Amino acid sequence: MSYELCFGRDLERRALLTGWVRSGLWLVCQRCLGEVRIDVDASLALVLLKTEASASDLQPELESLVVGDQPLRVLDLIEDELLLAIPAIPRHDDGQCQTLPGVVREESAGSVEAEATAAAERPNPFAVLGALKDQGQGDA
Repeated sequence: MSYELCFGRDLERRALLTGWVRSGLWLVCQRCLGEVRIDVDASLALVLLKTEASASDLQPELESLVVGDQPLRVLDLIEDELLLAIPAIPRHDDGQCQTLPGVVREESAGSVEAEATAAAERPNPFAVLGALKDQGQGDA
């Protein structure tokens, strides 16, 4: 992980925090459930405020961070920025997913035919309902 943080003031004398955070995170691929490395690169541009009320005075394009009178915990800020930079659905690139044990990724024609034969040999659970329906029509 690497980061750079710069503290300063803008033209209106508000406290500013700018910089970036970069890291490679190991997450669970939501497609294959294997490990996937996601590289995140988050830029920071925050106005540091003491109260929530002063945040309402900011332009909408400015992001604020209310710190109050407490010292700013830089590691917590970096962690939050990394969490925000994680994609909603982390996954491998197409074709890069791992195969799960017992799961066949590509079915061959023989396995499709075998599955169709096995399905035809199983009893139909709705056969009893069909017989009852046929009996009801015979009574009418």
